[in-house]
Amino acid sequence: MNPRLRYWLKNLAIKTGSIKVLRRVRDTIAPPVQVDYRLLEQTGEVPVPTSVTMEATLACNLHCTMCFQNDYRDRGIAKELGTDGLLQVVRKLPPEIRFAYFLGGEVFLRKGFSRLLEAVDGQGIETFITTNGTRIGSEDWAVLKRVRHLTGLGFSLDGIGAVHDAIRGEDTYETIIKNVRLALAIQRIYISFVMMESNIHQIPEFVQTITGLGIKEIGLVHEMYCLPGDMEATHRRLGGTGRTTS
Repeated sequence: MNPRLRYWLKNLAIKTGSIKVLRRVRDTIAPPVQVDYRLLEQTGEVPVPTSVTMEATLACNLHCTMCFQNDYRDRGIAKELGTDGLLQVVRKLPPEIRFAYFLGGEVFLRKGFSRLLEAVDGQGIETFITTNGTRIGSEDWAVLKRVRHLTGLGFSLDGIGAVHDAIRGEDTYETIIKNVRLALAIQRIYISFVMMESNIHQIPEFVQTITGLGIKEIGLVHEMYCLPGDMEATHRRLGGTGRTTS
């Protein structure tokens, strides 16, 4: 297909909310590779994946009450791979990669994130970005408007007004709503709501408020835990011996 026609169709699908339909059509014409589990058992070989998830940074400007990353973030983050190193990873992605998911920490704290995003876009890879919505700068907006393969932005909101701010930080609600409104003009938006005892009473009002902004996708998700018992169970399932090495 002509590249210009492909970009036009994709952008139209994003703006009209029919990107999922377009993907189904594409996957019918060129189905993604399926895992042959019998071959996997026999040989341990699996097809090259078609998507990649990249943590642009583990740094974050918030200290959300339920965030499982807070524990090791509070202990100090080791020196992260620089943007040039991440760009090398991007350039070596195999051609089978169709999707790239960027998350953090907070992705817009990564110096050089715009370079990373444009590099992925230059390879024709569809991209989705998850952000807390508080640190999108003017340069970031310019890049978000310019890239051709961005299929959505995911924002985190855990309530309305003071309920949200008690979880994610003072005055963050208004900042995020402002950026959500700006993003709606250029992109498909997804909202993630982490369900907790402190905010579940607000779910009906929250859904009404968010859909009133014109947003069609809301995810109500459970808290994620990484408790000692969970880690021990995972270790056993992976065949751990209980011994550690330094």
